[in-house]
Amino acid sequence: MQDTHSRDIDNFVKQILPMTQLRRNPGGAFKKLEKVGGFIITKDGRPVGKLLPLHDKAPPQSKKDKLKKLQSLVGGFNIGINLNPRQINKLVKQSYEEMLSG
Repeated sequence: MQDTHSRDIDNFVKQILPMTQLRRNPGGAFKKLEKVGGFIITKDGRPVGKLLPLHDKAPPQSKKDKLKKLQSLVGGFNIGINLNPRQINKLVKQSYEEMLSG
């Protein structure tokens, strides 16, 4: 069984992609791209660039989860328009629900 340090090194090595290998087998590199999370492209052993997937690995969030996250950012505050924080939160929640449902 490998220790954490060895696994970290192994994962890092999997992310190194020599330019020659990329030219010879671009399809293989692109198949592994999402799994690895990106490659460091090297030329003559020196890093020269990165190849990253367009989409993050994070799973998509449901509308309910997005709303909960937005509500946590709203918090309770008073902006001086004769509304208490609870009323402001209610209005913001309604706006977010309308925005997310449409």
